[in-house]
Amino acid sequence: MNEHLKQLNLSREEEILSARIEDLFAACDKNNIPKFTGFLDLRQQRIAECTASAIDASAFQFFGGFEGAERKMFGVFPDYIIDKNVEFPICFVEITHRLPLNHRDFLGSLMSLGIKREVVGDIIVGENKSYVILQENMSGHVMDNISKIGNVGVSLRKCELSELKISQNKFEENSAIVASMRLDCVVAALSNKSRAESAKFVVSERVNVNHEVITNCSKNLNPGDVVSIRSVGKFVIGECTGRTKKGRLVLCYKKYI
Repeated sequence: MNEHLKQLNLSREEEILSARIEDLFAACDKNNIPKFTGFLDLRQQRIAECTASAIDASAFQFFGGFEGAERKMFGVFPDYIIDKNVEFPICFVEITHRLPLNHRDFLGSLMSLGIKREVVGDIIVGENKSYVILQENMSGHVMDNISKIGNVGVSLRKCELSELKISQNKFEENSAIVASMRLDCVVAALSNKSRAESAKFVVSERVNVNHEVITNCSKNLNPGDVVSIRSVGKFVIGECTGRTKKGRLVLCYKKYI
């Protein structure tokens, strides 16, 4: 394991992801055909990139279906097609709905089909038309089995990238002083609240990490994690660039604006 991977303090599940990335390169080299992961969140993308660096591999790309996508597939390629346009196994599904829905509504309905999170890329929520980026081989299963999102009737159809109504994400970069990378500490800094108030945010299900509700205040955050705090905003956690004289961490982050 190289130094960058060590600094990421991988969990057991993340170590398995790193091993999978190595296996992709080996399989691509052996069979001379492209290999792909499912959709990865920002931290998983960092792990994939560091794993590739650790084995001195460069024939790879990230792609999430459109420029600016947050969740992306990791593709590994034979040398002969590195500089050519490569099609990733991605499709776009338009969902028409008569009542407003949110990201959590869509994700909940998709997960209820028993599919893995890595099958689903970005979800672009609109007023009455939304779009889901999917792994190509699962699009039929999703379209055949979803007729409602929550209690709202919906209609689904495959569409082209050119039909997506996408607004590019804009960020404001900043930094904060935190005692540790615990969720309650970071939420306190991002929301400008006390540690006790931020803990209430967490336990009352007002905080999402990588689009998942987290109620454990002691969960440690990592660079690349996306934190959403209801009524406060959405943030991308960056690196810790140093320590203060009192030993606190200087945390860089980006806020969606």
